[in-house]
Amino acid sequence: MNQREGYNDLKITQENFVLKLAQKNERALEYVIDNYGGLVKAIVKKHLHNLAGYQEECIDDVFLAVWNNSHSFDPAKNTFANWIAAIAKYKTIDYRRKFIKQLQHENLDAQEIAVEGGFHSELFQHELDKDLDDFLSCLNTQDKELFLKLYVQEQDVGLISKETGLKRAVIYNRISRGKQKLKKSAHLLERRI
Repeated sequence: MNQREGYNDLKITQENFVLKLAQKNERALEYVIDNYGGLVKAIVKKHLHNLAGYQEECIDDVFLAVWNNSHSFDPAKNTFANWIAAIAKYKTIDYRRKFIKQLQHENLDAQEIAVEGGFHSELFQHELDKDLDDFLSCLNTQDKELFLKLYVQEQDVGLISKETGLKRAVIYNRISRGKQKLKKSAHLLERRI
């Protein structure tokens, strides 16, 4: 093997970056940042527009999640752009939740500050609820309720089955179909961004 061939093995391209990323090649991560950083920043800034102090940290966490979970990306199921867009969206939701929890648990000395903190907490909770509602808007009412119970309220499938009267298999089926609808919806969102 000559030196030129060895160089080509190190070169990261559209065709090999996913494989190299799964192999923990740092140049592959640099390729992802260079080629998908704009998409990630647009999503984070859109959803954390009023939390500017958290944006850079959130963007870093998105790329860390990509690095740590690159082995789970399946090109047969989704495009890389859709996959990283979904990670960015979920991370922004996590950051909004973290901010709300931080506001609720801070030990505030002055009542005036506490009232303002409560207002911000309610405002962010409302925005988070709206974002979640927008994200789940492609689902019918019953499927939306299932997603909220399972993923937001973190209820057990057995409890959901008892509450709704649906068998476990039906719940898993509806969740699976709902995930497919959400992936399609995320793909359409990416095209708009």
